Amino acid sequence: MYDGTRTTLHEGSITLGELAKADPGLRIGAGQRPTGKYARVRVDWKLWIGRDQLVRRCRTDSRQPGVPKLSDEPVHYVDDLRLSRWGRPIDIQAPPADQVATYDELDIPE
Repeated sequence: MYDGTRTTLHEGSITLGELAKADPGLRIGAGQRPTGKYARVRVDWKLWIGRDQLVRRCRTDSRQPGVPKLSDEPVHYVDDLRLSRWGRPIDIQAPPADQVATYDELDIPE
């Protein structure tokens, strides 16, 4: 059971390199494809799916190499997405175009 709904838990591991093969558009860090030590980073994942086949929760956990020129310490990433109230109407307004930065306008360290 999760969030009052009977669910099936799926879990496993995949590397960033394997993910990049499945999704050629995958980018990490400063918009780069995962190569070298980053391609070998293992991502553990769990996915809770309800009887209605809707995702209720998704959790990923990985330890990635430190950011060059900033720190040699590994970085522990945990993403935990919880979804509920499926079927409710939503209204998301996009911001005005002059308030949206393009990727080229972002200041991302290399």
